[in-house]
Amino acid sequence: MKKIINKFITYRHLLFTCALCMISVLNSFSFADGIDKVPGDLIFHSFGNQANTLVQHRVMVVDQANKFNPDMAMTKRQMVALLANLLKSDDLKLSNNWRTNLNQSTQSIVFKTAQESTNWAIGNNNDQLAEDENSVLQINLMTLLNAEVLSSNSMGEIDNSPVDSNFVIARIFDFLVANQKYQYVALKAGLSEQLSDISTVQFYTIAAKAKYLVDKGIISSNLLQKISTKKNPTRGQVAAVFTDFLACDLVDFGGGLPQTRLIEGPYISQLNPVYAPVGCEATSLLMGLKAKGYADEIELRSFLDAMPKTQFNPAKGFVGSPYVADLKKKTRTTIFPDVLAKFASAYGDVRDVSGIDENQLKALVLQGKPVVVYMTLYYEKPFYRWYTIEGGEQKYWLSNNHVVLVAGYDKATDRYYIRDPYNHENTKQKLEYWIEASKFDWIYNERRHAIAVY
Repeated sequence: MKKIINKFITYRHLLFTCALCMISVLNSFSFADGIDKVPGDLIFHSFGNQANTLVQHRVMVVDQANKFNPDMAMTKRQMVALLANLLKSDDLKLSNNWRTNLNQSTQSIVFKTAQESTNWAIGNNNDQLAEDENSVLQINLMTLLNAEVLSSNSMGEIDNSPVDSNFVIARIFDFLVANQKYQYVALKAGLSEQLSDISTVQFYTIAAKAKYLVDKGIISSNLLQKISTKKNPTRGQVAAVFTDFLACDLVDFGGGLPQTRLIEGPYISQLNPVYAPVGCEATSLLMGLKAKGYADEIELRSFLDAMPKTQFNPAKGFVGSPYVADLKKKTRTTIFPDVLAKFASAYGDVRDVSGIDENQLKALVLQGKPVVVYMTLYYEKPFYRWYTIEGGEQKYWLSNNHVVLVAGYDKATDRYYIRDPYNHENTKQKLEYWIEASKFDWIYNERRHAIAVY
């Protein structure tokens, strides 16, 4: 332990020199730019707006899969990170007074060894710092000590164990005491005046502190009851507590979405009058473009002809011809979404949103953005086969590919509205239908290939 303390003291200034660089990495990692980047597990969650607000302001972070995990128990390390990030947030801060004590000597500080790597928190762009798995924790603790938000006596063991409601209340209370003194961040209108006596009143129990915070309007009694009755408050609940008193508007997306939406637009068949039996990708996208008012004068054949082509590799363009099916299955006659989106961006605001989960997909559609999705023909079980591309390289790709346009979603019934270009049973009729999410989602999640038209 002494070795860890000495190492920390020796590299204290180095860590803080690197801190701003690391925080910028965290910012780019967690910032949600549009609904397709909002953590999917927040979109329809009861605390989704509150949690995403802190993600937007770079106070709380998501994992590498862009998940916030709102129902997961908040840990002590995460709580420390939240408080430190709150001080460092460019969006919320009033001052940088926490930096004034950086040159003071470090007193006896005990750090508990981290139980997991911090690579997920700082990304993969800072391997040197990532080698010391205590770096992020040390920076955060030193920040809070300098800001007088934590004292060495109050820290205890900062590890990955879940917090309880007492820990949450104590940390919030200490933060507000320091904030009242140094004005680090802005509170909602009138709250600073309400807290004018917070450093003079003596509190002997956590219950007394909790009552004070409720009486002063910092935490609602309803929310306090929720975190107090649960053994370990969740990440979503903790986010809700902080957005209750911080002077920041909620980033509303889930509550602001309609319950249902059907995006009007023309139906285009890939079989009649133009016969393109393997042209479902471009046909679906052209329907999406026209639904948003783009490509009004563009006919299917000219769109298909303009699409980039290649001989073997769909990562470079459409393989073969959309007018000719490869019945021997020697080539993977498709075009991957990033290439198709890049081509179609010449016609309108088209974005490759591959990787979004089903909740993000639903939210995009409820916002009025049609989404082209890569599924399977007839929604059958996906099956794969080997394909040979340039240089004899083998690729194991899905074989029964089919692409459709999601043009609507109904939350009450949990169903999607589909415009399906493959109207093979009757090529003179539209093939549009509602499909249950339970039948749709698992096939979509097989690849999560998607293109949205904005």
